Amino acid sequence: MNIVFLFTGQSRTSPFSHNPNQKSIDILNSYNNFIFTEKFKSIYKYKIYISTDDVHLENTNSYFHDNNVGNIHLLNTGYYKKNVNSPCKSIDVYFDKYNNNTDWSKNYQKYDNSIYQHYKILDCYNLFIDDCENDINITNCDFIIRIRFDSLFKMNILDILDNFKENPKLEIIMQWDVFAIGKTKIMECYCNGLNNNYGKYNFQTPVPDIIPIMSDYKTIEKYRWTYAPERQLFEMLFEYCNTKNLNINDAIQSISCCKLIRM
Repeated sequence: MNIVFLFTGQSRTSPFSHNPNQKSIDILNSYNNFIFTEKFKSIYKYKIYISTDDVHLENTNSYFHDNNVGNIHLLNTGYYKKNVNSPCKSIDVYFDKYNNNTDWSKNYQKYDNSIYQHYKILDCYNLFIDDCENDINITNCDFIIRIRFDSLFKMNILDILDNFKENPKLEIIMQWDVFAIGKTKIMECYCNGLNNNYGKYNFQTPVPDIIPIMSDYKTIEKYRWTYAPERQLFEMLFEYCNTKNLNINDAIQSISCCKLIRM
């Protein structure tokens, strides 16, 4: 089976920081103990894609092994490990799209940082898609995993993957908007929000009375939280399930498998 890892986010707490500290070491140890174990490596083939501001390239390639690294994009310098045939549009394009939302005139709170967050996700996914034209076939990809660099893992990735074997209707497992592991089609939706309707959702997506994530979806303060990044992401996934005639509670599972470590 084949898994694609998308590592995104700021690198200041990355295990591959230029200035590693104890937090960086702890995160790397969690990779060793819960993700890239010998058992995992014996079962799965995997490729790594990274979109971040900066990392120590030698340490990154050494840890993952060069043949497992599909591509790396460092936004601070414009560095690509491998040339990209179709790079992402400029982030300014997505800011313009976000800023043109007419609801801002109604005093809804804006979340400009969410554009940076989702731009890295989109850019990282694009590295993978671009690589599909080379030595990877997207149809052979079983799961896509998106991880923030400042996430310390607390659960074995193999135990998380077992949930898909036990529940064939399951499409994606998420920890809030920090971590996600899903089948390729729903992860395409997850990663492509900025190219779709991200920043346009406003409580109009039909959802059941009880939903698997964001249980206060229908009650939270509208003008403050409508355009929060996690709400936009979740509503986008709810819409995906409705479009595909998937039961939201069967298709989406919430899990607590990691914690954020901030500088």
